[in-house]
Amino acid sequence: MEAEVRKKRCIFKVAPFTKELNEKAYQPQLVSIGPYHHGEEHLKAMEQHKHRALLHFLKRSDKPLESYVESLVEVVQDLKDSYDLLDPVWIQDTDAFLKLMVLDGCFTIEILRAMKCAATYAKNDYAFNDPIFSNHGMAHMMPFFKCDMIMLENQLPKLVLQKLLAVQFGNRFEDITFFKDVLKAFVVRDTLFAIQPEEYFHLLDGTRKSMLGDDNYGFLTSASGLDVERYIGDQDIRRSATQLSEAGIRFTLLYVEGLIGFLNWELFLAPLTVDNTTEIMFLNLIALEQYQVETTGGTNEVNSYIFFMNSIIYDARDVSLLCSCGIIKNRMGNDEAVVKLFKSIAKGTTLDPKTEAGKVYCWVAKYYLSRRIDFNRMHSVNDVLNNLCEMPTTTVPRPTETEEWERISIYKVAPHITEVNNKAYKPQVVSFGPHHHGEEHLRPMEEHKRRALIHFLRRSNKTLKSYTDRLSGVMGDLVKSYEALDPIWIQNIYGFMQMIILDSCFMLEILRAGTGAVNDYAPNDPIFSNHGKVYMMPFFKHDMLMLENQLPLSVLYKLLAVEKDMVIEVMNESTPQFLLVIHSNQGCMQEFY
Repeated sequence: MEAEVRKKRCIFKVAPFTKELNEKAYQPQLVSIGPYHHGEEHLKAMEQHKHRALLHFLKRSDKPLESYVESLVEVVQDLKDSYDLLDPVWIQDTDAFLKLMVLDGCFTIEILRAMKCAATYAKNDYAFNDPIFSNHGMAHMMPFFKCDMIMLENQLPKLVLQKLLAVQFGNRFEDITFFKDVLKAFVVRDTLFAIQPEEYFHLLDGTRKSMLGDDNYGFLTSASGLDVERYIGDQDIRRSATQLSEAGIRFTLLYVEGLIGFLNWELFLAPLTVDNTTEIMFLNLIALEQYQVETTGGTNEVNSYIFFMNSIIYDARDVSLLCSCGIIKNRMGNDEAVVKLFKSIAKGTTLDPKTEAGKVYCWVAKYYLSRRIDFNRMHSVNDVLNNLCEMPTTTVPRPTETEEWERISIYKVAPHITEVNNKAYKPQVVSFGPHHHGEEHLRPMEEHKRRALIHFLRRSNKTLKSYTDRLSGVMGDLVKSYEALDPIWIQNIYGFMQMIILDSCFMLEILRAGTGAVNDYAPNDPIFSNHGKVYMMPFFKHDMLMLENQLPLSVLYKLLAVEKDMVIEVMNESTPQFLLVIHSNQGCMQEFY
């Protein structure tokens, strides 16, 4: 019986020894949500606003308060069981507990709706000068609400919100839509995917799961072949981001789910905006992993991630390097402040070798040490190769010579031809595909590719994973489309997929923008606005016509099949109709060119 009750626990009190490191990180400053901090003197001022919010909520829903209370009666024991160490007062006084759940639940819903209105400049039914719920009020209060609502001790079971919304809407679609909008206000990363409401227990849990995603894409599926004890326990092998970069490790932005990965000498890290709320958020996520074994699966992914980040951030130079790669967006004022922030968050963290960050830490350490091999101690060249070949790789089966030539459609132009007019074969603005990827003069456009991907995903209302799933089964064929492909792409199939999807979405956005089929970019956008297109389209047209700068049309076909929910899987006589779908308007291919 006790074990069953423990499984329901999802909201916990943080232990005093944990709070000693930074008590303010766990103590709400503006509003209490739930029973733990209810009635504290400095939070009482917000109670009157909770009652105002309840009146607005009831008036808008046109349903009596009793309906909402009754919806919670049937699950009141589950709600009580959600809280660890619940005060006996709440256990004994069920009526008071229900009133608290309804009041704080309605207030939470109203706050989240007000956040959405403020973010989209939409009107709501509060007075324009309301100190809390107007767009003006939210502009000032939102940072404080976000901090308080992300604290572990200040959570409300999501079940409360679901029940209240079910009464208000009586519609599961509205329920799901609301919770997806809620997470957009709290996720650390750009929302390239969405988790379903049933997959998390409260806002803090949802924030954690939105960061981790549901698939690590096989970066490192095991620590096989590693002396984990050696690498985890040896403090001397820790190296800063600057030192790792100098040793040949490339820092790359991770676009898909997860926080970290390592493959073929590339260290993938998720983008992270560092501001005044970062410390509070991560400290509470770490506390959640410490207590909530049932819902986190006993994993310490965030804990280990913070340990890893602190291990590579020694000084301001490391922060500057990570900022230059787009991994960190620094809103703290200076790089040194970020260094101090991670040192503060990382106090008491440990590195779990079973986590992605733990395995990455070991592989990075092994790679770094391999760069310092004493070749005089090697008995043969094979000794060196064997040492290096222990590193993780992902490979694509080598095609037969006949298959290889049958599949090739994108070629490298021979030197004796390019020397006649090198510029005719070398893109000037943007790379498409692998042949010119990473060339120095084309790198500025990579930032705009990432922006285009975000617009593409938001407009399609599909997850990034749905696109990667559609392409994962044909990556071998796509690799075979390119003549003289650099072996690094054959070994790094994940990197190849990431590059192909990014470039393909960018090409689709360029084609659509060229015909006026998209208008959700800012009016002063340097690429996709009407003003930007006037200057950029001639360069894009030139680069997109170059033989070495092509993408297989089948990639665009499959991406659009996902976006438009098409079920056709092969190119056939329907291709002309498909091209119309790609460009949204009839004849836009001709219009673009």
